[in-house]
Amino acid sequence: MVMQDNDKFVLEERKIGFAGNVNFVPYYTNSSWNATNDAFYFFTMPCDGVMPTLCVYHVDTDTSERLFDLEFFTFEKDNVDLFPAVVLPNRGLMIYGNDEMIAVADLKTGQQEIKITLEKRHIHGCCISPDERYLCYGVSDDYAVTDIHVVDTLNTEWKDVAVKTVDMHANHFQFFPNGDEILFAHEGKTETISDRLNWLNWKTGETRCLHRHAFDEQGKQIECIGHEQVAGDKVLAVRYPVSQMEFGIIVVDSKTNSCELVDQGDYWHASSDKNGERFVMDTMWWGNSRRRLPLFDITLFDMRTRKRFILKTFEAGSINNQMYHPHPHFDDTGKKILYSVHPKGTDECHLELLLIK
Repeated sequence: MVMQDNDKFVLEERKIGFAGNVNFVPYYTNSSWNATNDAFYFFTMPCDGVMPTLCVYHVDTDTSERLFDLEFFTFEKDNVDLFPAVVLPNRGLMIYGNDEMIAVADLKTGQQEIKITLEKRHIHGCCISPDERYLCYGVSDDYAVTDIHVVDTLNTEWKDVAVKTVDMHANHFQFFPNGDEILFAHEGKTETISDRLNWLNWKTGETRCLHRHAFDEQGKQIECIGHEQVAGDKVLAVRYPVSQMEFGIIVVDSKTNSCELVDQGDYWHASSDKNGERFVMDTMWWGNSRRRLPLFDITLFDMRTRKRFILKTFEAGSINNQMYHPHPHFDDTGKKILYSVHPKGTDECHLELLLIK
């Protein structure tokens, strides 16, 4: 059942960011909210700029504040991937980086220090454990093999406590709530990967595939999956409209590997609240999707009632840059939804916040 009226859920809509700039949040695998969920961190820079400035938005006062520039990162037009920044709200820190280094910044003083550097190897993916102690990231030479590192950030030297090598481009690392298990994705061309969702216990080194993609009788892959996120003790992911089968959002049990298509739709990105009870998605318009216009729906799905609600529809411009992708996501209360909007015909990008019931 689809409810078209958003009055049932949306209490207020807000447009956030500095005018004339590209405003964007850290990548979806990490939360950008503070510990009390009344503020979040984001980046801003001029449309022709190269160095992002870290900012904070305060919900109660509806104000944005510039904090400091990222001293060790510059953004080039041909480099669309800002290393996923990680906010450690209880420690007052933010970890950020690029292809060759990882740095830490003090959110209050702006003091920054490079902690990890590599030459001629690629650093990718990044996440922090629930207790804000262990940092997980990947390192590779050619993206065919990845060394998954877990480091203790309470150790001054950030020493490795575990390294696991996997024969794939592993990315999108995310800790499960217990802190011992990590979700990671087999990154690459969606139509050619049959083991997107993977699991690692970093303390034992055990790994396994959580879901094998479907093939037809002729051996052709008909299921394409991406944009995974930890949803409580389960995994939420999108079965993309390029699939040759029913597509929408799926939920995979991390213990039993069971997979369920819980809602059909032309979805592109999806994320979960911390309990795995509510999901928020946006739509795509290519592949086998029914919509052919560049319109995004921001849609809420409730796992408890199995109902979805369209919260907002808007037209977007180019999506060639990851910063322009909507990537809707919740705060920890499940009462706020944040996403990016790239207005058609401009180079700008702003954020929109929905306050919901």
